[in-house]
Amino acid sequence: MLKRCCSPIPFLLPSHTTPPASPFQLLLRQLGSGRELDLRWTKHTDIARGKAAKVLSFAARNLYGYTSRVKRLAYLTMVKPLMFYGTPAWHPSTQCNIQKFERVQNRALRFVHGRHVSEKARNELLTVHQQLSHNDMTFFRKCLDGETDMDAMERIIVGRTMRNADGEHGPIPPRARTDLGVHSFSFCIVQQWNSLPRH
Repeated sequence: MLKRCCSPIPFLLPSHTTPPASPFQLLLRQLGSGRELDLRWTKHTDIARGKAAKVLSFAARNLYGYTSRVKRLAYLTMVKPLMFYGTPAWHPSTQCNIQKFERVQNRALRFVHGRHVSEKARNELLTVHQQLSHNDMTFFRKCLDGETDMDAMERIIVGRTMRNADGEHGPIPPRARTDLGVHSFSFCIVQQWNSLPRH
């Protein structure tokens, strides 16, 4: 009578092959934002876009037939915060990541105003670039007023008096030699601040 062999059959991977790592294993979750180990924000942008698109689909199913005012309020309170939460700390600086948010916002405009969206309706809503700049400037203003613990002027130098600025000193951004430094908060906020009208 034959007996079954209960011993497990060993299975070994070749020494030169390693199991593929999941992209989510290379993501550090901190305070609601995910930072990749290569210091990029592509994966976090995908996560934020996915959450926003999911909630937008939920709103479109449950608010069908409601007025445009209700739909717009639903987008501003339920969908938009999911995309732009904490953007002064992280920034979808690449055009590819910004276009992901733009697709969600264009879909939201069709959800609010129908298939044909007028130019006036588009102008009533901040674009992705405008929203990112607004969030950065608001956070920078709070830092200057002492409403946060962050010292926004730590890496920013106050330069010489600007011409025709009534003695106002213009800030100078920190030195940036890499792409990461160019898209950092301290570097970008100085450019936005200096581009504001003086009066």
